[in-house]
Amino acid sequence: MLKLAISGAAGRMGARLIDLGSSSGQFQIVDAVDNASHPKLGVDAGVMSGIGEIGVPLAGSYGGEAEAVIDFSVPAGAALAIKHCHETKTPLVMATTGLEEGTKAELEAASKDIPIVFAPSMSLAVNLTMKMVELAG
Repeated sequence: MLKLAISGAAGRMGARLIDLGSSSGQFQIVDAVDNASHPKLGVDAGVMSGIGEIGVPLAGSYGGEAEAVIDFSVPAGAALAIKHCHETKTPLVMATTGLEEGTKAELEAASKDIPIVFAPSMSLAVNLTMKMVELAG
């Protein structure tokens, strides 16, 4: 079972990832991370996601057990996820949009040391449209 950390866990996509990851039988959610000042810090991530307790509280930082991080947060959260993953050599799936150029440079630098999947939009429709524009160009 792959141990996952979800960054942006209090958001809609974070909640959906917690739901899917907890029910798949292939993953174990070990960290649910969001802004360190989020009002729901300490609340069970499964309860927040509507699936019931999973024994993982919403936290403002990473616990260190994850074997991969999925980031669906905000640019500031993405920067923290990149830094954490680079320092701990943890693979990263980066799905946050609106990254600043400096953060993109940090992501590229980290990609030389750790596996990274980066898609500024995980939407199938957006990705198909971008591919069609690329092919037509």
